[in-house]
Amino acid sequence: MPSREPAEPAAPEPPQVTENASGLSACDLEMDTVRCSDGLFRLAVNQPNGALAPGVLDANNRLGLSPFRGDAGDEAAVRAYLSDAYDRYIAKMLEIGLGGATMSFTRFYNSFHRHRAEGVDFAQRMEDTFRYLKQDKRNLAVDARLAEGFPASMENCARSGEAVIVCDNVATNWVYVRD
Repeated sequence: MPSREPAEPAAPEPPQVTENASGLSACDLEMDTVRCSDGLFRLAVNQPNGALAPGVLDANNRLGLSPFRGDAGDEAAVRAYLSDAYDRYIAKMLEIGLGGATMSFTRFYNSFHRHRAEGVDFAQRMEDTFRYLKQDKRNLAVDARLAEGFPASMENCARSGEAVIVCDNVATNWVYVRD
């Protein structure tokens, strides 16, 4: 059945990550774990509120993305901004116990371009979304994992900081956190 959602405006396709470019050529994917020379990374799942650090769901815990101030036509500047913003997004989603419900970098990238085309401040929109996610997390139970299956290979995986590896097939995102 076709989707009822409007088609997204065409945005430049984000460059694909390869094993060698992401520094993960020495890593092995074993479904819910990734073994690398620098450690073992386990698949992040959504956490119950009781397992979270105190205060992470409070109003003063903000996503805190800075607004993009560069030239939207400068792909290198956009990629640098979105790479940093995505790393922060992933870390904050893990902090509020939603590591199993993150969006892929491709979706994040396309969301930036869609919001820009609509004249919407991406950083503010993401902040609003983060606030709603925290409210929902306080009040609603969430399954440990929202997606089925595992990444097919390390080919579409990349580091997000020192302690996190993110893999995606565009539609599904998997976040692995160092033990």
